Amino acid sequence: MLNYVFLGYAVERRLRIGNSLESYYDYLRQELGSMGTENWWRQIDPNYWQISVDFAANLALHDIRRIFWPAIEKDYYGAIGEYSYDTAYAKMHEVLSFIKIHTYDSGTVAITKILVFINKYIPYELEVNDVFFAPVRL
Repeated sequence: MLNYVFLGYAVERRLRIGNSLESYYDYLRQELGSMGTENWWRQIDPNYWQISVDFAANLALHDIRRIFWPAIEKDYYGAIGEYSYDTAYAKMHEVLSFIKIHTYDSGTVAITKILVFINKYIPYELEVNDVFFAPVRL
């Protein structure tokens, strides 16, 4: 039992993204909402779920340095001294290395390793308000 508790703690410490990046995601969600646009709360759209999935996909693109929001990014850089997408990218690589995903792994092998890891170490918990997390927040 002690070994499992220690292993769980070690995994949790390794996966922790830190308050700065977590706050960035929370602020981004608050400011841009799942639609990824300012004043999102004024727009009612019947495609809520699709919009939410699209926003989560944009967060995934952010985490691999392919999309960012300049106005919010400037504030993050001013406070932290690096861009949020660089922080997220480094964390993503750290986690993939921890899970032992290699560049030569096929997509199927990589996804299998990720799913096995998630199933073993990350418990499912219901969210009160449907929040789609960025990949580094899983």
